[in-house]
Amino acid sequence: MTYSNVLKRELPNQRVSTFLAYATYSQLRDAASGLLRHGRLRRVERTVERVRSGYDDGRSKIEIGSFDDFVIGNWPSDFAYVDGRLQFTDPNRATHARMQGMLERVRRYAGDGAVVEIGCGTGRNLLYLARHGVTNPLVGLELSPVSVDLARRAAESFGHAIRYEECDITRTLPEIGPVDVVLSVHAFEMMPRVFVEGLVNIATLRPKAAVFLEPIEELWPGMSLSCMLARLRVRRLDRLSGFHKHAAALGKVVEARFLGDAINPLNPTSVMVVEFGERRS
Repeated sequence: MTYSNVLKRELPNQRVSTFLAYATYSQLRDAASGLLRHGRLRRVERTVERVRSGYDDGRSKIEIGSFDDFVIGNWPSDFAYVDGRLQFTDPNRATHARMQGMLERVRRYAGDGAVVEIGCGTGRNLLYLARHGVTNPLVGLELSPVSVDLARRAAESFGHAIRYEECDITRTLPEIGPVDVVLSVHAFEMMPRVFVEGLVNIATLRPKAAVFLEPIEELWPGMSLSCMLARLRVRRLDRLSGFHKHAAALGKVVEARFLGDAINPLNPTSVMVVEFGERRS
């Protein structure tokens, strides 16, 4: 038997077809349950308070440990997208690939201004940037106070000077100064139907570019079964409907595509890079 953290259950073997069969069953079951109980696909009403509470609870259990375990993870073998293919593999390979791509895009635009991460969580993306030579001021904004505390302790433990602040990015942002890059990594997907306000606030920072690494379904490929299941999942969870259109309205879209690496094949990552006009006088 093989345990899948993605599906939270044991599977009889490691074949992709088996994973897709069980994933189809679980997604259709959950969708039917929502329709029967609430008359809609959406499972629960996600509020800012619910999201904050969920992250506070989950991240209170995280230990810092080693840099690689904290930043990259130490997940057992599971089903993941790696090198553009759904397979049973080491899912940490997908995290490595995504972070390397993030680093390359940040370096492309980083001058002397800050790199600001929206929804920085435990701070691991900014820690990765710092460890790999990004010397710009690094600022992480996060809704969950428990996450902010953990990120600050991790930065101190690993010897990196990174500013982390508790912040609801749909409201007034803190003073940061000149900004080169705004970054989000699976953060906007958690905003309960208020991501538009977050995008508007990004524009007020006047960055050179915004780099979005999010499950943007408009960029997912074709009608593969895994992507069809992912589309059903985002509708059930009420995530990012219309994000592509609103993000594209911010400026000039210079990259928009599906990424071939994702630790959760039912929540695959896409990338959008939006360049703004003149950053500042």
